[in-house]
Amino acid sequence: MKQTKQDSPYPRTPDELLERIVTDRGWFIQHFCDIIHSDVRRGIQPFVFISPQRRYWREIVDTGIRRVIVGKSRKWGFSTLELADGLVETFTTPGFRYGVFAHKQETANNLNRTVKLLYDSAVRNLAAAGLNPHEFIPKPTSTSIMGYEFGSINSGLYLGTASGKGVGQSDRFDRVYATEYSDWEWAEDSRAGLEGSQPPGAKFIVDFNAHGKGNDSY
Repeated sequence: MKQTKQDSPYPRTPDELLERIVTDRGWFIQHFCDIIHSDVRRGIQPFVFISPQRRYWREIVDTGIRRVIVGKSRKWGFSTLELADGLVETFTTPGFRYGVFAHKQETANNLNRTVKLLYDSAVRNLAAAGLNPHEFIPKPTSTSIMGYEFGSINSGLYLGTASGKGVGQSDRFDRVYATEYSDWEWAEDSRAGLEGSQPPGAKFIVDFNAHGKGNDSY
C-alpha cells in the first residue's frame, strides 16, 4: 500500500486496515477524507485537524462523552468534524442511524454536500492507495437530499430540519447532531422528540451561535 498522507503508515493487511478504520475514526478521517479549505482559493485539501479540532477530539470524542453542547464561534470546522465522525460511525456500524437536523433546509442541503465530499473523497483516496474502497466502506444503496442509506449493513444518515413538534418520535437515531439550535422553532419540543427516539447510550450533539430567538440552548 502506498501512503497518500503523512504521519502514519497504513496497516500491513486489509484486515488490519479495516480494524483501524472501525476503531480509530479520527485516523481514517485524516488519512482518507478531504474538505474544502476555509480559503476557497486553495480548493479541496486533505482533512488535517487544526488545534481546536484536535482538542475536541481528545477531550470529547476519545473520552466517550455522549451528550455534547458546543456554544461555538464560526469557522473553526466543528460542523465538518462532526459530520465526518458521524459518517464514519454510520458506515462502520451495522444498524446505525445518524440524524443531522438544522434550522433551515438550505443549511441541511449544504451539510449534505459536505457529507458527499467526505464520502466521495474517502472512496477516491482508498482507490488511490491501490485498494478496493468497498472492501472497507459500503456502497450507498440510496442517496438523496435527505441523506444516505447503506443497505448492506442496514445503516443510514439522515439530513433534515427540526421544523415540527413531533420530529423524531417515530424514528430511531443512535446519534443526533442538532445544529443552529438557538434558531429552532419549538426547540424544547423538537429536542424532546429526538431524544425520545434514542436508545440508551445514544449520542446527542448540539451546537449554536450566540444569537437566535430561543432560550433552550442557553
